[in-house]
Amino acid sequence: ASFLTPCVVLASKAGAGSRTEARRWIAEGRVEVDGRVVSVPEAWIDPAKARIALDGRPLHWLSPAPF
Repeated sequence: ASFLTPCVVLASKAGAGSRTEARRWIAEGRVEVDGRVVSVPEAWIDPAKARIALDGRPLHWLSPAPF
């Protein structure tokens, strides 16, 4: 099942850095979702469908294991 997650959380969960760092990257215009620059850290996105990139490089997010 797919669920929406804030962009800042996905950027940090992808192993790129902390949530604080992810907020800074978003403010600097370095994070893209589906080819568009994200300007709001709390923007809700679908990790199963969205393509997330930092500085043009794709971030790969692994969904948590089902319980």
